[in-house]
Parts: sequence; C-alpha cells; structure tokens
Amino acid sequence: MQLKFFLLSSRPSQGIASVCFFLVIVLLVTDNVRFGLHLSSDSETFIRWSGLLIDSNFNLFDYYLRNQFISPPIFYTVPVFYIAFCKYLFISTWQQIYFISNLVFMVATIFLFKKSAELLGVRHTLVAFLLPFFLVSTDYLIWPHFLLTDTVFAFLVMFCVYSALLCTLTDQCNTLQFGIAVVLLLLTRPSSPPVVGAIFLYVLLSKEFPNFLRNRMGMFSAVLLLGTCSTLAYSYIMAASLNGDIFNKQINFLSNFVAYGVVIHDRPETFIAVGHSVGDISQLYFLRILYFFTPYVTSFSFWHKFANCVLLGLFFLGLLLWALCGYQSANYSRKLQRGSQLILLLSLFVAMYQAATVIDFDWRYRYPLIAPLILFSGISFEQALRELFPNRVAFGEKC
Repeated sequence: MQLKFFLLSSRPSQGIASVCFFLVIVLLVTDNVRFGLHLSSDSETFIRWSGLLIDSNFNLFDYYLRNQFISPPIFYTVPVFYIAFCKYLFISTWQQIYFISNLVFMVATIFLFKKSAELLGVRHTLVAFLLPFFLVSTDYLIWPHFLLTDTVFAFLVMFCVYSALLCTLTDQCNTLQFGIAVVLLLLTRPSSPPVVGAIFLYVLLSKEFPNFLRNRMGMFSAVLLLGTCSTLAYSYIMAASLNGDIFNKQINFLSNFVAYGVVIHDRPETFIAVGHSVGDISQLYFLRILYFFTPYVTSFSFWHKFANCVLLGLFFLGLLLWALCGYQSANYSRKLQRGSQLILLLSLFVAMYQAATVIDFDWRYRYPLIAPLILFSGISFEQALRELFPNRVAFGEKC
C-alpha cells in the first residue's frame, strides 16, 4: 500500500530524497563503525580534563581554576562535562557510549542539512543529488569515530544555522531553544566565537538587511571591506607582538606561528619566509585563508586528493553560479537570498578566524562548514534551475 502511494504521489522526488538520506546514513555509520573508536593526543587531553572535573566533584568553577590550558577551559565545558558524565555513569563502557553519541550527532547534522534545504525551497531532486557528497567528505568518514569535540560541534553549528533560518524565514522561531544552542556552541570549542558572531550578525540584519547587500556588487564590496579590515588589524597586532610591543600570552603564542611562517600546523612544506612587516604578515594571513578552502598537499593519498577536489569543486561551482545567476532576478526568492547570505557570512568569519589562529594539520576545523557549504551549493543550483526553467520552481515555493 505504501509503495503504491509512493508511485502515485505527485511528489515522488521527496521519496527519492528520503531514500538517499537513509542510504547515505547507513553507509557513513557502517564505515565509521568498521574503524571503531580512535583516540588521539587531544583525546587523551580531554580524558585527563574530565578526570580533573570528576576530582572537583563536577564543580565547574573549581575545575576552571585547576585547568591551566593556553585557551580558557570554559570553551571546552560541554565535551569535558559529557566525557566526565559518561565515565562516572557508565564506567567501563563510557567510550562506547561516547562513540554512539558521535554517530547520532553525525546523523542529526545531515538530517538538519536536509531540513534546511527543504526550508529554503531547494527541490527534493537536488537534495537527493547533494546527499551523496557527504560520502566523499573525508571529515564525515574520519572524525565521527574519534573521541574529539568535532562531531558535536559540527552538529551544533548546523543546528544554529537551521534555527537562524527558521527564526528569520518563518513564524516558528523558538527563541529559548535557539539561545540554548548558541550557549552550548560557545561552551564546546574555542573556535565558536566566529560562528556565533556570524549567526547573530545575520539575525540582527535579516529583517532590515542593508540595501547595498541585496546585489552582487554590494556583497562583493562588503566582503572586500571586511577582509581588508581584518587583514590589517591582524597584521598590526602580530607585528606589534613580534616587535615586543605587546605582552599577552595568547597573542604571543599566535605570533610564534607567524615568526616561523606557519601556514598549516605541522606541515613544514606549507611554511613560508615571513618578515615582521605588516605587508609580509598580510601575505601569510591571506595565504592561510586560501589554504583553508583548498586542503591539498602532496602527502595526501590519491583518493584523499580526489575526494577533496570533488567536494570543493561542488562548492566552487556553487559559488560561481551564485555570482552569475541573477542575484536580483524575480526567481531569486527571499529564502534563497537569506540562506546564501548566512552561509557566506559564516564561511568568511570562520576562515578569517582560523587564518588568524591556526589551521590544523588535518583541516579538522573545516568539518563544521561541510554541511553548510553543501547547502550553499544546493541554493546556487536551485537558483540556476529557476533561471533556466522559470515555470518549474521547487514544490510549494513562491518567488
């Protein structure tokens, strides 16, 4: 009976998208389970910190005082508290519980991607086409089976993106739920401030978005201005630190990377010679932003390079279509416009923040952006289809 309904349905593409979602989830979960839970040096650090929290009888204030890490320990509260909770409650099986929760968060992230695409009016056939790209993401094939913060952080980022879209495009906004998600995001990773900043800026400006941001030239001008200001600010601060004019533990820690010309952490083949001038540091900063979006090094295997090229090719194709396909046309709905603005703002903020701090050896910090970037490509493809076939918009979408 259900099969007959599906075949006779006026929206069989929705069923195809659901089937694709199910198959992608099964394949990703199976692959991660096959490898089992892995621990890294960062995992050992989180385990040690969780022991410190347990020794403090789950008193967070006492724990914060006892943890003397270079980054404020408050930014790791959620994963450390959860690990401590699992260790305390499950004792011998806590690592398996954490592993299962990682897989749940991975599934939830892709589900929120699908829900966000539907909310924005991206047609189901496009959603079905985009879902398999999660299978070529090395991040989704690697990090869910590590005892790290990355998977829960990726989920929280996508949840905040979905909540921001829900609040600005519909009347279904749950302010309390949104606020809790943002707070949890801030307490999960030190790389959360640019995500929160981008989302809040989008929400604040979404109702009365400045007119100059409603066209391509305005968007490009805003990006150029923001990029120039951030580059100069970062370069002047780092130059002052290198010349001994600033004495701050965190800033001096980052300026040491600048002094060695570090582009990608622990990858000497990417290092460059850098002087103490603002111009030299600006060059390093700009190069880091480029490397953040093009994770390609000779030491990667052929298949790793191929997967990265496929995934990044999807995003760059989406960016090209976004730039070329009638940003102000009648077919470019308010939903598509807002969705592209949010994701571009988020991507730019995260890239600038990581370029100013550190880009990890394995590009772990791009992981939370994978789902939003695939969603951005879906928005761009949807716009291109509306330009080519203006009478065939997505189901239920009014331009």
